[in-house]
Formats: sequence, C-alpha cells, structure tokens
Amino acid sequence: MKRTIAFLLAALLCLELAACAGRNQEPEDRSQATKEAFNNGGRYVKYGDDVYYWEDWYDCFEPSGIWGQFADVPGIRRSMMRHNADGTREGLFKENGYGAIWIFNDRFYLTWLDGNYRQQIFSTTMERGGGIGDAADRRELGPGEIFALDEERGLLIAMEGWQGVLLTIDAKTGERVTLAETLADPLLYDAASATLYYRDFSIGERNIVRLCAVNVTTGKARDVARIDILEFASFEDADAVEFDNVWLEDDGLHVFLSGYGGTGRHFTGCAHLIVSLTGDGAKQYDAGDAPDYSRYALNKPFDMRDIQGYDEYYGWYIRNEKDELAQVLTLEDVAPLGLPGGPYYDEREFGDIGHVEYADGAAYFSIVCGPRNPEEDIGWREAYDLRSMHVYRKDLATEEVEELHFFEENTMRGAPTVAAQLEELHPAATMNFMRFDDGSEEFIYGNRENGYGFEENHTPGCSVWCAVDDVRQSWSATATLQDDTVHSYEVENLGDGNRETVWCAGAGSGVGEAVEHAVTIDLLDKGNLLQYDGFCVVNGYAKTEALWNHNARVKTLLLSVNGKPYGRVFLDDTILAQHFVLEGIEAKSGETIRFRFEIEEIYPGGKYDDTCLTGIEFAFVTPNH
Repeated sequence: MKRTIAFLLAALLCLELAACAGRNQEPEDRSQATKEAFNNGGRYVKYGDDVYYWEDWYDCFEPSGIWGQFADVPGIRRSMMRHNADGTREGLFKENGYGAIWIFNDRFYLTWLDGNYRQQIFSTTMERGGGIGDAADRRELGPGEIFALDEERGLLIAMEGWQGVLLTIDAKTGERVTLAETLADPLLYDAASATLYYRDFSIGERNIVRLCAVNVTTGKARDVARIDILEFASFEDADAVEFDNVWLEDDGLHVFLSGYGGTGRHFTGCAHLIVSLTGDGAKQYDAGDAPDYSRYALNKPFDMRDIQGYDEYYGWYIRNEKDELAQVLTLEDVAPLGLPGGPYYDEREFGDIGHVEYADGAAYFSIVCGPRNPEEDIGWREAYDLRSMHVYRKDLATEEVEELHFFEENTMRGAPTVAAQLEELHPAATMNFMRFDDGSEEFIYGNRENGYGFEENHTPGCSVWCAVDDVRQSWSATATLQDDTVHSYEVENLGDGNRETVWCAGAGSGVGEAVEHAVTIDLLDKGNLLQYDGFCVVNGYAKTEALWNHNARVKTLLLSVNGKPYGRVFLDDTILAQHFVLEGIEAKSGETIRFRFEIEEIYPGGKYDDTCLTGIEFAFVTPNH
C-alpha cells in the first residue's frame, strides 16, 4: 500500500514538473492585441472597425485662455464615444478622463487630472458602463502621462511631471520602473530597439540641445548628441527651440525645430536636422531652409503655411497608413464653417482649427471661437474667452463634412437635424405636482405630490376618455442608461405619470438621443376625428430636488410628428410640470400618431452628466368633448 501511494505521488510530481516545463517553454503571450489600433495615443483612435473619442462640453475647460488655449478643468466627467463603422454613434461610459486615448488588449489607458492639476493614469475595459455611466473595471496606475505604448512588451512609456521623471508601467500588473530622473522631455520611442529618445534640460545652457537615449528593458542610458543651435542660420536670433516633430530613419534621427527669441518669444525660423546616432553630431537637411514636408512622420498632422510670414495657409496634411503624404483639410473645407481665410486672432475675437487628426479614412477636427478678453491678459500675451467648439468629421473619399457635436457656453448640442426655421414652442403654463383626492373629489397641488399632467387624464369620472373605445401606445428610445440595482431608467417611465420614475439617456451627454411615443386611439364613434391639443413635460429627475439638481436636464427638444419636423420645444430649467399647446394635429379613429422628441440642448447637472426626463403626457379632444 505504501509503495502504491509513493508511486502515485511520484507520478503526480512528474506530471506537475512536465506541466511547469511546458509553461516555461511557452510563456503567456500577453502582448498580443486582439485588434489593431490606428492613431493610438491621439484624440480619435481607430480600433477594429470603430473610432473612439471623448465628447467635450463647455464646463470641461477653463472659460478663458491665452491665445485661445483653454486648460482642462480637473474632475469633469466626459463621455467616451464610439463612432461605429455604419456611421452611428453611441456613448460607452462617463469618466473624468481627458486628452489622449490609448487602446491595448481591449482596454483603454487614459489620463485624468487631480485637484492639484497633476496627471494620473488609469485603465478601463471597453464595455458600456452601468449605473450612472461609470466605466467597467477601472484601475488606477499612478501619477504620470502616457507618451508611448510598446505592445510587444506590454509597457506604457510615461512621464511623471512636466519635464520630469521618465518611467515604464507594466500594462497588466501596473509595475512602475524609473528610466531617468533628470529634467527630461520625451521625443520619440522606437519599439524595434526598445529605445526612448529624449531631451535633457538639466545642463543649463540655453543654446545647447542635449539629446539622450535609454533602453527601456535594460535601463541603460547614453548621450546621442549635443547640438549648438547657434550654428544654424535659422536660429541666429533664437534663444530657445521647440521640437515640432521627430522620427527615425536609416540615416539618423530626423528633427523639425522651430526657434523663438526676444521677450515676446517671436518665431525666428525653423530647420530640419538629421542627428547622427553614431556620434557624428547633427547636420541641416539639404533641402535648405524650408523643411521637406514629404518626409514628415506617419500620421503627424501639420499645417503647411508660408514659412516666412506664417500667415498664409495652404492646408493640413498627414502621412497616412500607406505612408503617403495626404492633404486632409483645405481652406475650402473650413470656409463655410466660419473660417473663410483660415484661423485668425484680432482685437475682437478669434477662430482657430484644433486637433486635426486622421482615422478610418476620415479627418477629425474642431473649430474653436470666442471673444477677446483683455482682463485675462498675462503681460503681452492676449487672452480670449471660450464661446463655442464645433467638432467635425470629413470623409476623405466623398469629401463630405458632418458635424459630430458642438457646445456653446453652458449648453451642448449634437449635430443639427433640421436646418429650416421651425415653430418655437414655449411653456403656456407651469403647474405643480398633483393628486386626485377621492374624499373631496378635487385635485390637490403641491410639491409633495407625485402626479402631473392634464386633469382630464386623471379624473375618475367621465371626461374626454368617455369617447374612447381602446388605446394602444408604446415608448422607445435611441439609447437608455443601463439600470442599476436600485434604479430603473427605462423609457416606459415617461408615460406612467409618476414623478418618482425617470428615463435617462444612454451614456454620453444625451444630445442627439431621442424618444418616440406611438399612440393609437380607437373612438366609440368611428367616424369622428380626435385632435391632439397639448402635451406636458416634467424635466430632469424630479423625484427629489437633490436628484433634479444633480442630473442634467433638457433645454431644447426637436419635436417631429409622423417623421416630419413640427417645432422646437424650449424647456425652462424648473422641476415643475410645463404645459405646451399643439395645433393642427388630427387623427382618425384607429390612426397611429408618432411623436418624436430629440434632445438638442441640455442644462448641465451639478454632479452627474446623465440627461433625464421624468415624464411626457399628451392631451386630446374629440368633437363631443
């Protein structure tokens, strides 16, 4: 018996050792991404067949900025949007991230700002969020900003602090390894050699540019070159240079530099240099003073302008996924969008192009505008206020430009559905909540009651409903916030007449989402017509004052009837029931009428970004009532 047990134990031990050996021979390949990401680290990233981006709104930015550059506000939640291959858009979740989007192994790697404006890195899955829209499986990865992603090694190349520590972060475990603790600015990561090239600012000589490199696997660092910018004619009057672009070719490290000088840091010139990786220093590219744009790096957007005056725009270019120089945006594209002569800054206002990026055969860009604000100037630097931002997508095959969304000050809108002028519908009356008291047989109004709407719809006695034989109705929505364990946000809540239930739009601002109410009324007298003469809306999440304030409300709705635009509904920002008048909407007995409400503008919530409606109720009359 003992021999048998010993034999079995030995056999099991051999099997285990064999399994371990097998695991050592074939390590887990955690670096293999399930899909290919294009423009990874940009604001618009193609992953698989879809494009992902943050949807901004007014409160995401500081209201004023120097030269129209508006800082992000810490803690503001944005919607992560997905532009599907079929042209539809949907929100995935809301989080306090901003800026660059990195995708690896079906996870987002993102950045957020803490209360001290320090950048923090986190990751989430790519699933739709639940509850109030939070992302699924959020993991904090510590302070820093992602500069590059090494998919083969599963490493995030990051920088902590402005011109600070360079480090790697294991995308799976979160392990952090410091590469350089000097005043460093990362310039380029070459995944093939696992080498990070960076500029070292610690030498203290303004005219000297020190380029260094470090291997992210061994941690070994080395000097690449020390460039005296005064040796180049373009920088004779410069006291500082900035790196516009850096890329690697067989003959060395290519850099585009722009020089700035004087108290106003005026542009003094630019140059295309080739830095030898064998210690032979740097030389100016033989194209002369004007950079050779055809050698510009892959998918690095740039605007081609008059090199001398920097005031004439020829267009916006990139190198696409086929390594071809491609013009993605022209003045003819932006002229009808409010920039007939290109970007401008003057004593009254500014208009500029922002974040031109290329993904899925399309160019994504924004147009930002605002008035001059001298009170916010810093010395000679001129300040402007943020008034509006429009985000567009240009299909490069058809050259069609569509507006994805835009915001103006404290509102946010989706792409306009109807350009024509529509009838404006404003509240004809505002009513408190109500209930019918069986004892007094009267309606009681007050802020503690739960009902709302038209009295004839809630009267137990004979009313307009005495003429009705049967009613069939349904509610539908383009997107609905996922229910949680406590709350239900289903669209049918709009029609139950109860202020304690609510419909909330799907993850995203809610702008562009719509609800539809289809109603069919059979009359006892089949020959009669009925007329819809009004509707009532309870805006926001009206269960309590606190919930109403926490969540976003609707500011304007586009009302369509049976597929045709009817009018634009302007809602007051009040928790009370708002009554509107309808005219000219008749139906035969048994005829279906479809009322569609599309959200065009919102009032932002004080705590959450979810846009909510508590209820919509309709009123109708018949010839006999």
